[in-house]
Amino acid sequence: MPLDITIHTHEDTPQTYRKKPVEVQAIKWTGKNFDAVKEFAGDNVALDGDELVIKTLEDGSKGQAKHVATIGDFVIRGVAGEFYFCKPKIFKDTCRIDWEISAKNIYNFVRGLSPIPSAWTTLVPNADVTTSAAPVDLKIFKTQKTGRPCQEAHGTLLIEKAHLFVAASDEWLEVLDLQLLPHGVVFLV
Repeated sequence: MPLDITIHTHEDTPQTYRKKPVEVQAIKWTGKNFDAVKEFAGDNVALDGDELVIKTLEDGSKGQAKHVATIGDFVIRGVAGEFYFCKPKIFKDTCRIDWEISAKNIYNFVRGLSPIPSAWTTLVPNADVTTSAAPVDLKIFKTQKTGRPCQEAHGTLLIEKAHLFVAASDEWLEVLDLQLLPHGVVFLV
């Protein structure tokens, strides 16, 4: 009796992909900074009334699509020089630090996003410690690779002699410049 099976190729079913962190340039559309956006994106942007229209790769050869950025969106120059916009929430989520990757990749990720829009992470109180502290978001502007191997779980914090270290997948990464949100700036050197 023949088997009744279906073979799915990658084109037939959704797959999960992990995007490599890359550096992109971006500017936030405020509704009042068209000259700055135009200088950044050139002929890829235009005003249509009060709307910022962006030419993207998805426009097709005849430019049939109309991509409109709303105030607060980020206009991004991608790795191939293409332009597109991104909603603030999505853009923020793509700037979140993944502590599971190598210290070198985190260092480059932070460096590429500093100072704006900036890489960020959430400091979560240890579940083993009784505390009423709530999770806190931190912007991280500057890090330094230490070369010190680490066996701790990724994201683990270590404070030594007024220096802050975070465990990456392969080594400790020193945090040199961060900002506690929404309050003041903290400099660690």
